[in-house]
Formats: sequence, structure tokens, C-alpha cells
Amino acid sequence: MGDDDLSWRQLDIFIGGCQLDSSTALYKVMNPDHRWDLSEQLLAHVADTLAAGNWQRAGKKSAPKPKPIKRPGVSSEETTTLGTTVMSVAEADEWLSGDAQIITPTAANEI
Repeated sequence: MGDDDLSWRQLDIFIGGCQLDSSTALYKVMNPDHRWDLSEQLLAHVADTLAAGNWQRAGKKSAPKPKPIKRPGVSSEETTTLGTTVMSVAEADEWLSGDAQIITPTAANEI
């Protein structure tokens, strides 16, 4: 390293090239979603649309709505709601400053 056989610049160029070539192990490690290129994304979209259309045309209200194919890097739309009240600006400022007391859902039921 850093000698006449392989300079630091040559190593930098080599590693940069490995990051761009999708067939290298370095690319695959740095891009865990590498298998989901445009073709796979479009195919998953087609499958989701077809499933939704079939569900809609079936007309059965008791049938569960089809879930889309899970895609890497996309979080689910399910969220957790803590509490049912609106937070005031002062409470939000206190919470964002880190000075607020954190109430867990189980502790909130005990209050």
C-alpha cells in the first residue's frame, strides 16, 4: 500500500469502481437492497395491482384486503399511537428538550 505496486489513489479508484459494479461483493454489502432493481419493483407493483383488482372485483366484504409484497427499505404503514390527547406547544418544547417525563402505555393506564 502506498508504494510503487499500488498507490493510495489506485486503491481508491479500485474501491470506487467496486462500489459501482453490481456484480461485486463490496457493492452487495454496501447495497443490501441490490436484488430489488427497477424490474423487480415494477413486477411487485404489477402483482400488487392485480391482487387488489381481483379482491375488488370479488365483491366480498368479508374478504381481507390483500397486503402488498414487502419491499426492502420500505417500512410498514402500521403505526403505534400513544395517547389520545393533543400536546401543547409548551409540552412539545419540553418533550423535545429531553426534560419531559416519559410515560409508557402501561404506565398511562395506571394514572
